[in-house]
This record gives sequence, C-alpha cells and structure tokens, in this order.
Amino acid sequence: MEFEFIRPHLLWLLIPWVIYSALQWSKKSNQKSAQLIAPHLMKVVMGADGQKHQKQSNSWLGIVFFLLAIIAVAGPSIEKQEVPVFKTQAPRVLVLDMSYSMYSTDLAPNRLTQARFKTLDMLKQFKEGETGLVAYAGDAFTVSPLTTDVTTLENLIPSLRPEIMPSKGSNVYAGIEEAIGLLTGASATYGDIILVTDGLEQEDAEDVQKLLSDSPFNLSIYALGTAQGAPIKLPEGGFLKDQYGQIVVPKLFPTRLEKLARVKGGKFASYTADSSDIETFKPNLGANTSVLKRDQESAKWRVDAGIYLLIVLIPLALLLVRNHAVMLSALVVFAMLPQQKALANEWTQWFKNSDQNALQAYQNEAFDEAALADNPVLRGAALYKAGDYEGAVKTLEQTSSVEGQYNLGNALARIGKLDDAISAYEKALSLDPDFTQAKDNKALVEALKDQQEQQDQQGQQDQQGQQDQQGQQDQQGQQDQQGQQDQQ
Repeated sequence: MEFEFIRPHLLWLLIPWVIYSALQWSKKSNQKSAQLIAPHLMKVVMGADGQKHQKQSNSWLGIVFFLLAIIAVAGPSIEKQEVPVFKTQAPRVLVLDMSYSMYSTDLAPNRLTQARFKTLDMLKQFKEGETGLVAYAGDAFTVSPLTTDVTTLENLIPSLRPEIMPSKGSNVYAGIEEAIGLLTGASATYGDIILVTDGLEQEDAEDVQKLLSDSPFNLSIYALGTAQGAPIKLPEGGFLKDQYGQIVVPKLFPTRLEKLARVKGGKFASYTADSSDIETFKPNLGANTSVLKRDQESAKWRVDAGIYLLIVLIPLALLLVRNHAVMLSALVVFAMLPQQKALANEWTQWFKNSDQNALQAYQNEAFDEAALADNPVLRGAALYKAGDYEGAVKTLEQTSSVEGQYNLGNALARIGKLDDAISAYEKALSLDPDFTQAKDNKALVEALKDQQEQQDQQGQQDQQGQQDQQGQQDQQGQQDQQGQQDQQ
C-alpha cells in the first residue's frame, strides 16, 4: 500500500489554514476568562466578546471542516486501479517479398510501391491483436517482432526495399519459416501469416505447404503483378537481365498462389486499384469472440479517495449552517424533483475526479476531452491518439513512470527523434526490466535507425562515386585535349 496525493500542489492551501487556526488559538485566553464568569454576567463584563464566545465552537468546527476539505481536494490515494482492455488475441505476421522482381513495372510505378501502400492499408484494419513484420529475399529477417504499436510498423514499411536485403533471391520458404518462429516464440497457439508477394515457384509452394502442415498457423496470400508481366526497372537505371543478357520479365501465376492459400483455409486476393482487395484480409472479429481475454496493458491510475471524505464533510457542513431545517428541507425537495437524464449524468460526473472522467472519454475515443486529464500519462496518451505528437512529448517529458517513459518513446519515434525515443525506452526498462513492449519497440526503433544510417551511408557513397566518375571524365577530357594540342 503506497500513500500519496494526486494533486499535492493544493496542499499549499494549508498555509492560510494554519494562519487562521493560529488566530483562533490566540483567542483561547479570552475563552478561559469567559469560562470563569457566570453566563448571565458574561454579557455585562465581556461585552461583545462574550457573544463571540458562543460562536467559538463553530470556529473550531470550521477549522476541522476546511482541513478535511483541503485533504479531500488534494486527492489522497492509497491504491492504484488497473484499467483492463478487452481485446482479441489474434496474432499475425506480415511477410513481405523483397526480391528484385518487385521492381517490375506492370503495376505503376512498380510492384514494390504498391505492396507498401497495400500493406499500410492492411495495418489500418488490424485494430486488435499483435502484428509482426518479416522481409525476405535470398534470406529472411525479422523487421518487427509481434507488437500492438501499429505506428512503428507504419514507419518501418516505407524503408523496405531489395537493396538493403543481406542477400538477393526469393527464398519464400525462409520468410514463412521466420514468421512461424515469431508466432511460436510468442507462445501463440494459433495465428495468421499474410504473404505479400508477386509469385513463387511450384517447388517452393510444395515446400511451404509441408512446412505449414506441421504448424497451427494459417497462410493467406496477397498477390501483386499481372499475367503479362513487365521488365524490372532498377533504381540505378536500366533493366535487370539474366545471365544470357536477356531482359527479365516476371509474370504472375495467381492460380498457384491461391491454391497454396486455400490448403489450410487461408484468404487470397490479388491487386486491385480500389480497396476491395485489402478488405479480404479484414479480421473476422465474430470468429474470435471465444478467445477474448483480459489484457492489462493500460497504466495503473491512482484511485482518488478524497470523494469518501464527503461522508464526513456533509454532516460538518450541516452543523455549520444555522438553519439546519431549511437546509434539510431544500435537500429533500431537490431530491424529489424530476431530473432529466443529462442532469443525472452531470451529477454522476461531479462525483468523479478529472482523471476518471478523462479516462472514460479516452475509452470512448473522445481524445480532445481526455487531453484535459490531470494525470500527465493519460493526458499524453490522449494527445498522442489525437495526433498531437509534439504536445504528447512535452507532456510526457514531465513523467517519470514506466508507462510515461514508454509512451514518450512512442511519441518521439513518431516525430522522427529516434535517439531520444531509444533513451526513453531505456528509462522505462530501467524501471521495469520485464516490460516486453518497451523491449520490442526499442528494438524496432533501433532497426529503423540502422536502416536510415545505411541509407545515408549509401547515399554518401553514391554521391562520392558520382564525383569520382565526374573527376575521371574531366581528367580524361583534359588528357584528350592535351593530346590533340600535342598532335597539332
């Protein structure tokens, strides 16, 4: 049990309370003198002070009342309350084909660009469960472990391209195997693998089918490309050629892919210009209602016990009111009046503290209203959901809790401050080394940072290469010119 005040700054009100109490204490000598005089002589001897004596009990009652009131508004709290979130546990792994055939131009501008767009559209549909990301070419690697932070995945996908892959090729078996490893490592007893590809060989399809037969996971496939195909336009210019110098034209064979997806009841769709293809992969929430479980991802909010002091404050307030009968009558009449539902709701809201109201607004996705919370963790989370990432960072920088630092890392990553985001995750892990989501997101941001550094390094190398080539051309031109002059 850990006691603290939710709004400790309001305890400054104790200063005027102490001053008032001291003034009342200084009058104690007058009270003692009054006690030595008979009541019927008090008015004659003490004059007006004798009449004040009769009000001293009310003064001390007021002191007690205001002390309790100050403590109540400061928000005494002795416990934390977990806010549970009920969600389906339907993990999935997206497996993206990063072979050079994805640069084929039969889809404008190429298959790779459309694959990125469509994958980002898929993520918007995955509102529940965890999602992982795998990329493969000659080999496969995990871009993101299973996570509920879709924003980080959205930041990673646009940076994926064949050039950054460790080896060239189209090893779809390795990609599916990596996805199975992610799901198995997360102790998932079921899940979905969504393969985004432009094709695979028949032999590869048979190997993948055997691999899936020994696992509890389903395979769905999203196909990109056309039956006619198109040349592979390389980023550096020109077209990809085979060993005989012929331009490679990869073609899509959708029947093979659809047959593989149907083996275990998976879904299949091929590229369309509208969103009807992506709708195919929208999770079927009705099928997962039996696997709902309580997930305690949310932060623990302090329970404000100040409301319970009303039980003491209301009787004291009645004692401080001279005409008790009038007050009680007014309360009875008010209670008997027919109240509209809106007024009843406002009365209920009055008994809640601002964080409880904000939390309810957050759960109702009223993030602007939730951003009025006193709790900086909740306020920062609401600002983040509302899209005000800069505001979320400013708010969450004031926090020192595990949840606050974790959310700060997410907000910093969203605005591109990757180093600061990693530092925030590290602070969260220093407070809770077992915080799995902080570990996962830290790994994601580190991977994104490495990719950006590789891109920057590649860009510098390309620029240097162009400068060297230009220098060689200039030098060759000077030599040719000098040679012509010598011949003359």
